[in-house]
Amino acid sequence: MVTNAAGRIKYWELWNEPDQSSSYCGDLATMVTMAQHAYRIIKSIDPSAMVLSPAATGSTGAKWLDSFVKAGGLRTFDIVAFHGYEGAQAERIVAIVDAYRLVMSHHHLSATPLWDTECSWGESNIGDDTHRAAFLSKYFFLQWSKNVDRVLWYAYDGDRKWGRLIDSANNLLPDGVAYGETYKWIVGATLTQPCAQDQNGTWTCSITRPGGYRALVVWNSISVSSLSFSAPAQMIEYRDLSGGVHPIVGGTVQVQNAPILMETERGPISKLADTEESAASFTRTIGHGELHEKRCRLRRSTQHLLAV
Repeated sequence: MVTNAAGRIKYWELWNEPDQSSSYCGDLATMVTMAQHAYRIIKSIDPSAMVLSPAATGSTGAKWLDSFVKAGGLRTFDIVAFHGYEGAQAERIVAIVDAYRLVMSHHHLSATPLWDTECSWGESNIGDDTHRAAFLSKYFFLQWSKNVDRVLWYAYDGDRKWGRLIDSANNLLPDGVAYGETYKWIVGATLTQPCAQDQNGTWTCSITRPGGYRALVVWNSISVSSLSFSAPAQMIEYRDLSGGVHPIVGGTVQVQNAPILMETERGPISKLADTEESAASFTRTIGHGELHEKRCRLRRSTQHLLAV
Protein backbone atom coordinates (compact mmCIF):
# COMPACT_ATOMS: atom_id res chain seq x y z
CA MET A 1 0.00 0.00 0.00
CA VAL A 2 2.73 2.50 0.93
CA THR A 3 4.69 1.66 -2.22
CA ASN A 4 1.67 2.40 -4.40
CA ALA A 5 0.73 5.56 -2.50
CA ALA A 6 4.20 7.06 -1.90
CA GLY A 7 4.26 10.70 -2.93
CA ARG A 8 0.48 10.90 -3.14
CA ILE A 9 -0.48 10.10 0.44
CA LYS A 10 1.62 12.16 2.82
CA TYR A 11 -0.02 11.40 6.15
CA TRP A 12 -0.77 8.00 7.70
CA GLU A 13 -2.91 7.54 10.81
CA LEU A 14 -2.05 4.27 12.49
CA TRP A 15 -5.45 3.31 13.92
CA ASN A 16 -8.98 4.56 14.46
CA GLU A 17 -10.02 4.94 18.12
CA PRO A 18 -7.97 2.11 19.66
CA ASP A 19 -9.46 2.94 23.07
CA GLN A 20 -12.90 1.82 21.87
CA SER A 21 -13.78 -1.89 21.89
CA SER A 22 -15.85 -1.38 18.73
CA SER A 23 -12.67 -0.31 16.90
CA TYR A 24 -9.92 -2.43 18.46
CA CYS A 25 -10.14 -5.77 20.26
CA GLY A 26 -6.42 -6.41 20.84
CA ASP A 27 -4.19 -5.45 23.76
CA LEU A 28 -1.88 -2.47 24.15
CA ALA A 29 1.31 -4.45 23.54
CA THR A 30 0.01 -5.65 20.19
CA MET A 31 -0.93 -2.09 19.19
CA VAL A 32 2.58 -0.90 20.06
CA THR A 33 4.16 -3.70 18.02
CA MET A 34 1.96 -2.93 15.01
CA ALA A 35 2.78 0.76 15.30
CA GLN A 36 6.51 0.05 15.46
CA HIS A 37 6.34 -2.14 12.36
CA ALA A 38 4.12 0.31 10.48
CA TYR A 39 6.35 3.29 11.24
CA ARG A 40 9.47 1.46 10.08
CA ILE A 41 7.80 0.22 6.88
CA ILE A 42 6.29 3.60 5.96
CA LYS A 43 9.51 5.52 6.56
CA SER A 44 11.64 2.98 4.69
CA ILE A 45 9.50 3.38 1.58
CA ASP A 46 8.69 7.09 1.85
CA PRO A 47 10.99 9.00 4.24
CA SER A 48 9.00 12.19 3.70
CA ALA A 49 5.73 10.64 4.90
CA MET A 50 4.36 11.76 8.25
CA VAL A 51 2.90 9.17 10.61
CA LEU A 52 0.10 10.01 13.02
CA SER A 53 -0.36 8.24 16.33
CA PRO A 54 -3.40 6.00 16.81
CA ALA A 55 -6.23 8.46 17.41
CA ALA A 56 -7.99 7.85 20.71
CA THR A 57 -11.24 9.67 21.41
CA GLY A 58 -12.91 11.94 23.93
CA SER A 59 -11.87 12.79 27.47
CA THR A 60 -10.10 9.44 28.02
CA GLY A 61 -7.94 9.77 24.91
CA ALA A 62 -4.97 11.48 26.58
CA LYS A 63 -4.80 8.73 29.21
CA TRP A 64 -4.69 6.12 26.45
CA LEU A 65 -1.90 8.02 24.67
CA ASP A 66 0.09 8.13 27.92
CA SER A 67 -0.23 4.35 28.30
CA PHE A 68 0.69 3.80 24.65
CA VAL A 69 3.87 5.89 24.92
CA LYS A 70 4.88 4.25 28.20
CA ALA A 71 4.41 0.82 26.61
CA GLY A 72 6.94 1.60 23.86
CA GLY A 73 5.00 3.69 21.34
CA LEU A 74 7.07 6.85 21.72
CA ARG A 75 9.01 6.58 18.47
CA THR A 76 6.16 5.40 16.26
CA PHE A 77 4.67 8.73 15.16
CA ASP A 78 5.52 12.24 13.98
CA ILE A 79 2.17 13.82 14.86
CA VAL A 80 -0.12 13.22 17.84
CA ALA A 81 -3.67 12.56 16.62
CA PHE A 82 -6.90 12.49 18.59
CA HIS A 83 -10.65 12.57 17.98
CA GLY A 84 -12.27 15.53 19.67
CA TYR A 85 -15.66 14.14 20.64
CA GLU A 86 -17.00 15.15 24.05
CA GLY A 87 -20.69 15.84 23.92
CA ALA A 88 -22.79 18.81 22.90
CA GLN A 89 -20.86 21.49 24.81
CA ALA A 90 -18.12 22.82 22.57
CA GLU A 91 -16.12 24.29 25.44
CA ARG A 92 -15.26 20.80 26.69
CA ILE A 93 -12.65 20.57 23.94
CA VAL A 94 -10.45 22.88 26.02
CA ALA A 95 -9.99 20.29 28.78
CA ILE A 96 -9.34 17.56 26.20
CA VAL A 97 -6.57 19.52 24.51
CA ASP A 98 -5.08 20.52 27.87
CA ALA A 99 -4.94 16.84 28.88
CA TYR A 100 -3.09 15.97 25.68
CA ARG A 101 -0.67 18.85 26.16
CA LEU A 102 0.10 17.64 29.69
CA VAL A 103 0.85 14.10 28.51
CA MET A 104 2.93 15.40 25.60
CA SER A 105 4.94 17.64 27.93
CA HIS A 106 5.57 14.75 30.31
CA HIS A 107 7.03 12.69 27.46
CA HIS A 108 9.01 15.61 25.97
CA LEU A 109 6.65 15.88 22.99
CA SER A 110 5.68 19.54 23.39
CA ALA A 111 7.13 20.41 19.97
CA THR A 112 5.21 17.59 18.25
CA PRO A 113 2.22 18.75 16.16
CA LEU A 114 -1.22 17.97 17.59
CA TRP A 115 -4.06 17.19 15.17
CA ASP A 116 -7.76 16.64 15.81
CA THR A 117 -8.41 14.27 12.92
CA GLU A 118 -12.12 13.71 13.54
CA CYS A 119 -14.54 15.90 15.43
CA SER A 120 -18.09 17.19 15.67
CA TRP A 121 -20.89 16.84 18.21
CA GLY A 122 -21.00 13.12 17.36
CA GLU A 123 -24.10 11.34 18.58
CA SER A 124 -24.91 13.98 21.20
CA ASN A 125 -28.29 15.68 21.36
CA ILE A 126 -26.98 18.97 20.04
CA GLY A 127 -30.30 20.79 19.58
CA ASP A 128 -31.54 22.87 16.68
CA ASP A 129 -29.71 24.41 13.71
CA THR A 130 -28.69 27.45 15.74
CA HIS A 131 -26.96 25.25 18.31
CA ARG A 132 -25.25 23.21 15.59
CA ALA A 133 -23.89 26.34 13.93
CA ALA A 134 -22.69 27.75 17.26
CA PHE A 135 -20.99 24.50 18.25
CA LEU A 136 -19.07 24.30 14.98
CA SER A 137 -17.77 27.85 15.14
CA LYS A 138 -16.77 27.59 18.80
CA TYR A 139 -14.98 24.28 18.17
CA PHE A 140 -12.75 25.79 15.52
CA PHE A 141 -12.00 28.95 17.49
CA LEU A 142 -11.21 27.09 20.70
CA GLN A 143 -8.89 24.62 18.99
CA TRP A 144 -7.18 27.47 17.14
CA SER A 145 -6.75 29.16 20.50
CA LYS A 146 -5.25 25.97 22.00
CA ASN A 147 -2.75 25.69 19.13
CA VAL A 148 -4.17 22.51 17.65
CA ASP A 149 -2.34 22.38 14.34
CA ARG A 150 -5.07 20.81 12.22
CA VAL A 151 -8.78 20.15 12.74
CA LEU A 152 -10.84 17.86 10.50
CA TRP A 153 -14.63 18.07 10.73
CA TYR A 154 -16.58 14.78 10.63
CA ALA A 155 -18.42 14.77 8.35
CA TYR A 156 -19.92 17.36 6.03
CA ASP A 157 -21.95 14.81 4.04
CA GLY A 158 -22.42 12.28 6.84
CA ASP A 159 -25.46 11.54 8.93
CA ARG A 160 -27.19 14.60 10.43
CA LYS A 161 -26.11 13.54 13.92
CA TRP A 162 -22.49 13.29 12.75
CA GLY A 163 -21.89 16.88 11.70
CA ARG A 164 -23.66 17.01 8.34
CA LEU A 165 -23.36 20.46 6.71
CA ILE A 166 -25.43 20.01 3.53
CA ASP A 167 -28.99 18.93 2.78
CA SER A 168 -30.12 16.25 0.33
CA ALA A 169 -29.86 18.74 -2.56
CA ASN A 170 -26.28 19.66 -1.54
CA ASN A 171 -27.32 23.09 -0.29
CA LEU A 172 -25.58 24.39 2.81
CA LEU A 173 -27.44 23.89 6.08
CA PRO A 174 -27.14 26.67 8.71
CA ASP A 175 -24.13 24.92 10.24
CA GLY A 176 -22.59 24.72 6.77
CA VAL A 177 -23.10 28.47 6.37
CA ALA A 178 -21.49 28.92 9.80
CA TYR A 179 -18.50 26.90 8.59
CA GLY A 180 -18.05 29.31 5.70
CA GLU A 181 -18.40 32.38 7.93
CA THR A 182 -15.96 30.96 10.50
CA TYR A 183 -13.53 30.29 7.67
CA LYS A 184 -13.70 33.95 6.64
CA TRP A 185 -13.21 35.13 10.22
CA ILE A 186 -10.13 32.96 10.80
CA VAL A 187 -8.22 32.74 7.50
CA GLY A 188 -5.59 35.47 7.25
CA ALA A 189 -6.18 36.65 10.83
CA THR A 190 -3.86 36.49 13.82
CA LEU A 191 -5.11 35.42 17.24
CA THR A 192 -3.48 38.00 19.52
CA GLN A 193 -4.38 36.25 22.77
CA PRO A 194 -5.99 32.91 23.65
CA CYS A 195 -9.76 32.72 23.93
CA ALA A 196 -10.73 33.36 27.56
CA GLN A 197 -13.86 33.14 29.70
CA ASP A 198 -14.86 35.87 32.16
CA GLN A 199 -16.76 35.59 35.45
CA ASN A 200 -20.10 35.74 33.62
CA GLY A 201 -19.20 32.84 31.34
CA THR A 202 -18.62 35.07 28.32
CA TRP A 203 -15.84 33.94 25.99
CA THR A 204 -13.75 36.37 23.95
CA CYS A 205 -11.10 35.78 21.27
CA SER A 206 -9.10 38.78 20.06
CA ILE A 207 -7.87 38.83 16.45
CA THR A 208 -6.10 41.27 14.16
CA ARG A 209 -5.31 41.64 10.47
CA PRO A 210 -2.74 43.73 8.61
CA GLY A 211 -3.53 47.41 8.27
CA GLY A 212 -4.80 48.01 11.79
CA TYR A 213 -7.92 45.84 11.64
CA ARG A 214 -9.04 44.54 15.04
CA ALA A 215 -11.90 42.23 15.92
CA LEU A 216 -13.31 40.36 18.90
CA VAL A 217 -15.22 37.08 18.76
CA VAL A 218 -17.72 36.83 21.62
CA TRP A 219 -20.23 34.26 22.89
CA ASN A 220 -21.83 32.98 26.09
CA SER A 221 -23.04 29.39 26.36
CA ILE A 222 -24.22 29.59 29.97
CA SER A 223 -26.81 32.37 30.11
CA VAL A 224 -30.37 31.35 29.24
CA SER A 225 -30.99 34.78 27.77
CA SER A 226 -28.87 37.30 25.90
CA LEU A 227 -26.39 39.43 27.83
CA SER A 228 -25.39 43.02 27.17
CA PHE A 229 -21.70 43.25 26.35
CA SER A 230 -19.75 46.50 26.14
CA ALA A 231 -18.06 46.73 22.76
CA PRO A 232 -14.41 47.82 22.82
CA ALA A 233 -13.69 51.31 21.56
CA GLN A 234 -13.61 51.69 17.76
CA MET A 235 -15.73 48.58 17.15
CA ILE A 236 -18.36 49.77 14.70
CA GLU A 237 -20.25 46.61 13.63
CA TYR A 238 -20.63 42.90 14.24
CA ARG A 239 -21.12 39.83 12.07
CA ASP A 240 -23.20 36.76 12.84
CA LEU A 241 -22.83 33.16 11.69
CA SER A 242 -25.47 33.56 8.97
CA GLY A 243 -23.36 36.23 7.25
CA GLY A 244 -25.36 39.19 8.51
CA VAL A 245 -23.62 42.48 9.33
CA HIS A 246 -25.11 44.78 11.99
CA PRO A 247 -24.13 48.22 13.35
CA ILE A 248 -23.10 48.49 16.99
CA VAL A 249 -25.49 50.99 18.56
CA GLY A 250 -24.85 52.63 21.91
CA GLY A 251 -21.58 50.82 22.44
CA THR A 252 -23.15 47.49 23.43
CA VAL A 253 -24.13 44.22 21.74
CA GLN A 254 -26.32 41.33 22.82
CA VAL A 255 -24.31 38.14 23.35
CA GLN A 256 -25.78 34.64 23.18
CA ASN A 257 -24.66 31.07 22.53
CA ALA A 258 -23.73 31.71 18.90
CA PRO A 259 -20.43 33.57 18.40
CA ILE A 260 -20.45 37.03 16.84
CA LEU A 261 -17.52 38.95 15.40
CA MET A 262 -17.21 42.61 16.42
CA GLU A 263 -14.85 44.54 14.17
CA THR A 264 -13.32 47.96 13.64
CA GLU A 265 -13.96 48.00 9.89
CA ARG A 266 -15.72 45.95 7.27
CA GLY A 267 -13.01 45.88 4.63
CA PRO A 268 -10.81 42.75 5.04
CA ILE A 269 -13.55 40.16 5.54
CA SER A 270 -15.90 41.72 2.99
CA LYS A 271 -13.18 41.57 0.38
CA LEU A 272 -12.50 37.95 1.25
CA ALA A 273 -16.17 37.08 1.02
CA ASP A 274 -16.56 38.77 -2.36
CA THR A 275 -13.64 37.13 -4.17
CA GLU A 276 -13.81 34.06 -6.35
CA GLU A 277 -10.67 32.80 -4.63
CA SER A 278 -12.53 32.72 -1.35
CA ALA A 279 -15.24 30.53 -2.84
CA ALA A 280 -12.64 28.28 -4.44
CA SER A 281 -10.75 27.97 -1.15
CA PHE A 282 -13.94 27.03 0.67
CA THR A 283 -14.73 24.42 -1.98
CA ARG A 284 -11.26 22.94 -1.61
CA THR A 285 -11.69 22.80 2.15
CA ILE A 286 -15.02 21.00 1.84
CA GLY A 287 -13.48 18.66 -0.72
CA HIS A 288 -10.74 17.68 1.69
CA GLY A 289 -13.43 16.94 4.26
CA GLU A 290 -15.13 14.64 1.77
CA LEU A 291 -11.91 12.74 1.19
CA HIS A 292 -11.30 12.41 4.91
CA GLU A 293 -14.87 11.29 5.58
CA LYS A 294 -14.74 8.56 2.96
CA ARG A 295 -11.46 7.27 4.33
CA CYS A 296 -12.91 7.28 7.83
CA ARG A 297 -15.80 5.10 6.68
CA LEU A 298 -13.39 2.67 5.05
CA ARG A 299 -11.09 2.74 8.04
CA ARG A 300 -13.98 1.97 10.41
CA SER A 301 -15.10 -1.00 8.34
CA THR A 302 -11.73 -2.66 7.73
CA GLN A 303 -9.58 -1.68 10.71
CA HIS A 304 -6.55 -1.72 8.43
CA LEU A 305 -3.70 0.76 8.29
CA LEU A 306 -5.09 3.56 6.14
CA ALA A 307 -4.00 7.03 5.24
CA VAL A 308 -5.75 10.10 6.54
